Amino acid sequence: MRPEIGLRCQSNHPLTARRREREAPRLQTLPPRQALDDGPFASLRAAVRGEIDPAGSLSSLENNLVVVEILDAARESAATGATILLPQRAE
Repeated sequence: MRPEIGLRCQSNHPLTARRREREAPRLQTLPPRQALDDGPFASLRAAVRGEIDPAGSLSSLENNLVVVEILDAARESAATGATILLPQRAE
């Protein structure tokens, strides 16, 4: 049986890392996760409480509207076989 190569972390810590087949596994302790990394409800709670400003983050309304626009264009393209051009946005 071949030894496991890669990363394994069953909780926040410890992390077991093995880079090569013949290398002994290394244990690393990871820093505690930020509260916002605990999932979408933790992010929502922090935003509602004013603890974070989600503008510009991956969970921001602006970003999610762009995602919906892309998904709508992908559905339309799949249904019609046509290329759907999206408007260019200013950076």
